[in-house]
Amino acid sequence: MSPLDQLLETYRTDALSERERGAAFDKPVAAWLVEDSIQPQRFESLF
Repeated sequence: MSPLDQLLETYRTDALSERERGAAFDKPVAAWLVEDSIQPQRFESLF
C-alpha cells in the first residue's frame, strides 16, 4: 500500500462522517495545489 493509500485509509477509518472525511482530504489537496510548482500555473488562468 502506498503512502497515499495509507493516508486515505486513515481518513476513511477515523472520520465520523462524510463531512469529516472530505475536510480531512481537502487539507493535503489544497497544500499540494499551492506548493506544487506546476499546479499554480495550471489554475492561474482560471482566475
